[in-house]
Amino acid sequence: MHLALVDTVRVSPFIRQIDKPIQQVIPQENFQLSSVVLLTPDAAQLAQFSEGDGSKSFIFSLPVADKKSLEIYLEPAPATGGSFEVITSSGTRGATPNVRTYRGKVLGEAGSTVSLTSTADGLEGMIYGKDFSYTLGKVNGNNSGQTHVIYRSGEYPEKRIFNCEVDQVLTIDTVTNPVKPSGGRLAVNDCRKVEIYFEADYQLYQDWGNDIPYITSRITSIFNNVATIYANEGVKIALSGLLIWDTPDPYSGAGNTTAALSAFKTRWNNMGNAFNGDIAHLVSARNLGGGQSSLAIRKSPVQTVYDLGSVFDKPSGRSIAYGVSGNFSDTNTPLPGFSYEVYILAHELGHNFGLPHTHSCIWEGGAIDNCATRENGPCAVAPTPANGGTIMSYCANLANGFGPQPGAKLKYEVLVADNLRNPGVNPPAIAPAQSTIVQGESITLNVSNCSGSVVWNDGVTTGLSRTITPTTSYTYEAACSVSNCLSAPATAVVTVTCATPVACAVAASKGLSSFFGIGSFSLDAISTSNTYGSPANLGTNYEDLSCQQSAALVAGTTYGFSLAGTFGNSAYARIYIDYNGNGQFADAGELVYSGGNAYSHSGTITIPNTAVSDSPLRMRVIFDPNPSSSACNLLGTNNGSGKANDYAVTITGTTCPPGVRETVQSGDWNDPAVWSCGTLPISTDLVKINPNHVVSLPSDYVADAASIELLGTIQYGANAVVRLNQP
Repeated sequence: MHLALVDTVRVSPFIRQIDKPIQQVIPQENFQLSSVVLLTPDAAQLAQFSEGDGSKSFIFSLPVADKKSLEIYLEPAPATGGSFEVITSSGTRGATPNVRTYRGKVLGEAGSTVSLTSTADGLEGMIYGKDFSYTLGKVNGNNSGQTHVIYRSGEYPEKRIFNCEVDQVLTIDTVTNPVKPSGGRLAVNDCRKVEIYFEADYQLYQDWGNDIPYITSRITSIFNNVATIYANEGVKIALSGLLIWDTPDPYSGAGNTTAALSAFKTRWNNMGNAFNGDIAHLVSARNLGGGQSSLAIRKSPVQTVYDLGSVFDKPSGRSIAYGVSGNFSDTNTPLPGFSYEVYILAHELGHNFGLPHTHSCIWEGGAIDNCATRENGPCAVAPTPANGGTIMSYCANLANGFGPQPGAKLKYEVLVADNLRNPGVNPPAIAPAQSTIVQGESITLNVSNCSGSVVWNDGVTTGLSRTITPTTSYTYEAACSVSNCLSAPATAVVTVTCATPVACAVAASKGLSSFFGIGSFSLDAISTSNTYGSPANLGTNYEDLSCQQSAALVAGTTYGFSLAGTFGNSAYARIYIDYNGNGQFADAGELVYSGGNAYSHSGTITIPNTAVSDSPLRMRVIFDPNPSSSACNLLGTNNGSGKANDYAVTITGTTCPPGVRETVQSGDWNDPAVWSCGTLPISTDLVKINPNHVVSLPSDYVADAASIELLGTIQYGANAVVRLNQP
């Protein structure tokens, strides 16, 4: 938050009240009154918070306990959306009271937060930081006049039981393989916001004095504190509408949060989910035992936190975009209270954003804290948070916000959401959206539908095209930035292989098998072994090992190979090499081995002199219980399909020119498959790093060469050197 001092006014809204004992205003004997300070408001000064066009910021001194004061800075921060309106179940439109919401900080207190609301009753809200948390508001009761009070929030005498249930629902149109955001993922900014529609039940209407303006002011004030917590994470939320049930509501038969959420959701499902917002939330004064909200499941079974999604991620999520919070009290004490309502709302909305509890085991590294019994386990016991937990904890300290992992997830969900009513700038498009290249090659990504600059998730800002030479597969995300407003990103998946791409993917019509896998395969430098490598164990019928397993083969030379299945089961074997590098395995001579039904296979392969040389070629090994004439199909049996693995081979000429070595692919300097002739350069060799090839020197490695023609790139590990022995 910046200090807009040009538009800042110093005011003196309160003075410390010393002419009346606290007990005359707050008589309850069981209160812990050590921090309570009574404040006398200056009506004229206080009125400045609700006057004018709402553009002014304020600085003022706020008395607290121990004869100390806090220097408060506030700036206007509207908590309602442009379409906000108040309606009642009886059909009247409630007059929107003059409520102004502000956010700020305590000057001199790094990381502090102030969230105050100006209402007809005065100024109310919360002030908290690393070592303090205060509640400010007008004293409740008929004899208090306009007296305000500030006290440490932890001394609030009314303790309410909190319990939270999560309603997880599988959505039908979300991605099947969610991508965890990288450390350089795009930041969220103010032009994308999530709008929240509220309903207040009939019990709340009765308990809160049948007073529509007061209920509106109070809920807006509570929501302002919640919105401040989200704003501290870089996420903007707004109150888009409020329905107050001033007649008996349809939820009164619900005795707990599960029943209340079901009734609330069913009512709106039957009306086409046409509520005024992105999320709908029911607040109740009835003792429902806490709160409950829905979140979406992107991918089942849920294994990581990014398998969960927000209810506004995709259109199907709108049918579950609901939550409920119970036990909302207008306070049975003279002290104004906010902590419970602010916490439960921030927490339940967090579930709608796709966040599990912090005691869930699906966070990266396992549970974040041990404030409740672990969920989605098992996992290791998490530490006890020294200064309280975070919003999604059961031991929350509001000053801690959401914390690093939940905060990052919160921003991610807003950024990738496709079903927000206020999405900011329309997202761009990227072409090609999916591509496969050989390591060392370049590709150009072209962006359209963007009138501004393009911001990428690895921190690069470009125009409408970008040429990259990635060394590993990566999902690139591009957002359009117009007038400092950032769109949701478009994505382009670039798959980097270490051999010529093939035109067909492997199809397995009988699905995963527990029996027919590739247990081991060896040919020259290629050697893989996995006793449990059956498709069912691996979760796939196909693995591309071309970047992990490669061999440099010499044309005209014969090589032996061996292949075995898993668990002693027999199957038919086929081996293909794409000798001409055209991405097909159907050309003459490219089926280099075909074996009958056996557990183990062995033989020899002679490399033809006509094969493409000095370029990584793809070799496919298939082990399947049903023979096929295609390199692209695993026919399988009723017990499932077999397994296909891809490897890389680089073929060199029959003779190797003395004194010359050049790269045939990207990779480590000390990998013979990187070099022509399949041997490492020596001190007398003229070395050529070919265009688009990236050669990495491992840490502490010493490479030798007579000279280097550098047309590609050399990447150095720590203390690595190239020693040139020039004549």
